Amino acid sequence: MGGNILAFDNGTGFMKVGFAGRKKPSCVFPTMLGTPVVGKRVVGLKSMLQLSRPVKRGTIENWDVMKTLWEFAFKLLKVTPSECKVLLTEPLFTPDKTREKVAKIMFEEFNVRALQIEVQPLLALYAYGKNTGMIVDIGHGLTQLVPIYRGFIIPKAARIVPLGGQDITTYLIRLLMHRGYYLTTIMGMEIAKEIKERLCYVALDPREEAERMRRRAWPEDLYTGIAEEGTEIKRAKGTYRLIDGTVIRLEEEVFLAPEVLFNPSLIGADIKPLPSLIIDSIMACDIDLRKELIKHIILCGGTSMLKGLPKRLMKELVNGLRERGIRTTPKVVTPKLREIFVWIGASKLASLVEERDLWVYREEYEKHGIRILREKLAPAQAKLGGGMGRAEFLM
Repeated sequence: MGGNILAFDNGTGFMKVGFAGRKKPSCVFPTMLGTPVVGKRVVGLKSMLQLSRPVKRGTIENWDVMKTLWEFAFKLLKVTPSECKVLLTEPLFTPDKTREKVAKIMFEEFNVRALQIEVQPLLALYAYGKNTGMIVDIGHGLTQLVPIYRGFIIPKAARIVPLGGQDITTYLIRLLMHRGYYLTTIMGMEIAKEIKERLCYVALDPREEAERMRRRAWPEDLYTGIAEEGTEIKRAKGTYRLIDGTVIRLEEEVFLAPEVLFNPSLIGADIKPLPSLIIDSIMACDIDLRKELIKHIILCGGTSMLKGLPKRLMKELVNGLRERGIRTTPKVVTPKLREIFVWIGASKLASLVEERDLWVYREEYEKHGIRILREKLAPAQAKLGGGMGRAEFLM
């Protein structure tokens, strides 16, 4: 289904690419280039390569590298770009000039047949199958908190914060440095990222968890796995064994690192805790909408996969809402495959969109140039019948 219609989700940490109408992307690879190879080929060679990440906090900053990754994606899918329609995703509040640059590359360098660009929060809600919800998309470099009511983003209430998985990794590296483990090289940062993804979790009560750790009351269900590059990971009293035999002993770090989401000041960020941001976003909406949004808080994004996050978030939201005099019990929804939720929404939408006015075709671009982009590549909200307006970007 949708054989020559593609969905590209360009995340800060990973790219998800595949054919529209399918349930999962055909390829997921790091949004990085390691000269002279890209994506999964970087794995295993990190210590010998100069790595480049073209997307920083959701914004494309290195267009040459981004173009190389798109070229790699087309090759992985074994398609000819000129025969394809391509739906690309973007964060909320992406500047027009970025959208125009994307279109210029897609049409003038890849010669794609048609192009569409849609905002990620709406696609996530589309994947969920509802038209109302509070989207909490926690990615690698960006968290998007976006209330949507009956298909309309509520711009005054949207919050976009430069906080995500990369900050948890950074704080984990700092915590390990205090105990004599220095993971500050490119290879070291990748090891820290691996530790985060395999072993870190969110504690329901950090103080109680710290006390339990001090008593060395580790659970019996220990984790054992094999990481990239043959690195052996063993969660046996919290250890991470490197391929050279070096053992990193992990203690409170495994649950302290994710506390960045609940206390961003740990990394010096002037950002409110995640639960407070969610509540602020909901409270910025009309009073008649709040109850329904509270009942539909939808977690998605790669960092939302942290074990224990939904329960902790639920606890903090209940307490935070009660402090504001709201007794409605929140519901935190954790859909399956939520780490690729935006791509799933893009896949669904691209496979169903047949109307010519929802795509910009190559011949239209050649004839009208930037003007047609501004008319037809307006954010999805406008095409659904409501103005996007201006979301709040918290930097």
